[in-house]
Amino acid sequence: MDVILDFISERYMTLMILLGLASVIYANRKSKIDKLNIIVIMMMISLVIVVCEFTEDWCDKYNKDYRILYVKTMLVYWMYPLMALLGIYLTVHIKNKLLLAVPQFVNMVITAVDLTGTGFVYSFSQDHSFHGGPMRGMQFFVICFYSVLFAYYSVRYIRSENKARGLIMQFIIVMIIVTIWAEYMNFASGYADEVVALSLFVYYCYLATVHQSKVDAALHKRELELEQSKLTLLMTQIKPHFINNSLIAVRELCYEDPEKAAELINHFSLYLRNNIEAADNQMIPFTKEIDAVKEYLNLEYADTSKAFKTVFELGYTDFELPSLSVEPLVENAVKHGVDRYSEKSEVRIISYKQGDNVFIEIRDNGKGFDMNKETLGKGGIGLKNAAKRLELMCGGELNIDRDDGWTVIRIRICDKN
Repeated sequence: MDVILDFISERYMTLMILLGLASVIYANRKSKIDKLNIIVIMMMISLVIVVCEFTEDWCDKYNKDYRILYVKTMLVYWMYPLMALLGIYLTVHIKNKLLLAVPQFVNMVITAVDLTGTGFVYSFSQDHSFHGGPMRGMQFFVICFYSVLFAYYSVRYIRSENKARGLIMQFIIVMIIVTIWAEYMNFASGYADEVVALSLFVYYCYLATVHQSKVDAALHKRELELEQSKLTLLMTQIKPHFINNSLIAVRELCYEDPEKAAELINHFSLYLRNNIEAADNQMIPFTKEIDAVKEYLNLEYADTSKAFKTVFELGYTDFELPSLSVEPLVENAVKHGVDRYSEKSEVRIISYKQGDNVFIEIRDNGKGFDMNKETLGKGGIGLKNAAKRLELMCGGELNIDRDDGWTVIRIRICDKN
């Protein structure tokens, strides 16, 4: 118990910084922060270094077997250069990662050989005194190599458009250099572990800030796309040609059947209202969308020469979807799919549920069509516009296919009920 208390007491600040960083990472665990796995590995290495540094004090204080110091020193000679290498992996996009790791690999091999007592890099006497070998500067030179490379890339980032990353890297370099200088001048000793942990914390905060900026940019882009979709929907859905034909039909009925004309005007006003309200890009009940489909069909059937059939097979209706997701697709099927003046022509609107997904199908038995500008929305909302709104507003999907003589537009929506 005394050993644990001594460990916590001597390495208190380093442990608190690492614990704080671990808490922040856990709190943001659902965020997909870039290279978070490297930060976690570096935290674990920092903890190993802290334990190793305490082990030396523990061996001296309790006069433990000097051979423990061989293992401790090997790990320290491994961990510090490895931290420098991972620091480059973390901050710089490197293609030849294995090639960059060669100096560290050589350092690890030579340092590990000293466990056999060769004394190439280090050795210990039974009284725990340290003796440097002819290659005792191996760790220092590897760290310097990675530090120079780190500084080089930081300058490159500052000169490029990514100045923020370069400035953070420069700050970390300055912290490490000042710490080494202070250690050498006996101005402030024993803070290397704290500075390493603090560097990790600072860079994680930078990555989290960058991640949040990307999320905010994506949300802003999505809002702009929705706004653009709203304007496109309002401008393109209310088609002058269709409105003109509807008004001509109303005018003719005014002379022949005033009551029928009044009914048609009612359908026309509801059709216009549905189109205008849809510009708000709201989620609406599926039943309300079906009402919009029926208002459109009432206007089509105002021309009594049109003989195509419409069939509703609504097996599931208790869900919501973006406004005008189905009605424009029915228009596509009627105008570009079937022969509206043939009794053999048929358009089917089908809805059903499978598992957690709701499916809506708009089928027509016309000759089919290609995914060209006309069918993709030059004269209406278009399949591309509908697919984009479904994706942005509810994570839905829209696909088109041919099935046994039928053109099938299929919408999939995840049911939240």
